[in-house]
Amino acid sequence: MGAVPRGGADTGAMSESTSEGSTIIALGGGLVLLAAAGGTYAVRRYNHTN
Repeated sequence: MGAVPRGGADTGAMSESTSEGSTIIALGGGLVLLAAAGGTYAVRRYNHTN
């Protein structure tokens, strides 16, 4: 049995800079949640006044 390569076994998946992609996904998700909360607030306020 050969030695395990440094950083673990070779799975064929790239894992060099996933933090940048994760940051972009997290920011995008946060913006979607913020837009949904703002829309909900606007609709509830509109329905309350009418």
